[in-house]
Amino acid sequence: MTYAIRLYQRFGFETEGRKREAAVKAGDYVDMLVMARLGNR
Repeated sequence: MTYAIRLYQRFGFETEGRKREAAVKAGDYVDMLVMARLGNR
C-alpha cells in the first residue's frame, strides 16, 4: 500500500473498487483504485 492510499484512508476515504490494468506506468500495466469519502458510515 502506498503512502498516498494510507493518507486518503486517514481522512475517511474507502476503496470502492479496482480497475485492473487500467494504466501503463514504466511500460507495465498497473491497477487503479476508485476511492470515495462516504458520509456517516
